[in-house]
Amino acid sequence: MAGSASAAAGPSCQRRIYLFLFLEFSDIFAKIYQPLQFCSAPYFFFFFIEFSYKNDQLHDPLLNAYHARALGLATETEIETIKRYAFQINEILREFFLERKVKLVDFKMEYGRLADGTIVLADEISRDTCRFWDSETNEKLDKDRFRRDMGGVEDAYHEMMKRVFGA
Repeated sequence: MAGSASAAAGPSCQRRIYLFLFLEFSDIFAKIYQPLQFCSAPYFFFFFIEFSYKNDQLHDPLLNAYHARALGLATETEIETIKRYAFQINEILREFFLERKVKLVDFKMEYGRLADGTIVLADEISRDTCRFWDSETNEKLDKDRFRRDMGGVEDAYHEMMKRVFGA
């Protein structure tokens, strides 16, 4: 990489050192289906990763690996590391939730870089960063109940607590 990202883009980019990519690991095409006015995207077993630049003012625009490299957000090696971590995390979480009769439809992860250059998961993985559906009925058990004004948000969260913790 020629020059650092923060030097090239000015002082406001210092934040990238800590939190530079938003990654959504998804096996539905919700962003494609929603504008086409489908009621609900089908559940696929094809996994894809979307990179976004974490910036609220820009509404977290989508990036691809070439953009991330060109902007100095991540090297090719770092991007491959993030993708490898994402697939490993997805496999662990999918198995965990399927044992509890919950489909992990999609989730977001934020990655950062420590001072020594180590890539780390830099944000929580929680019911507010994931979409969960009942594995038999496809009932939504996540934040979409609130977003889509479906009601039953607390009941869905309590149901997830019971399934995860057995409470």
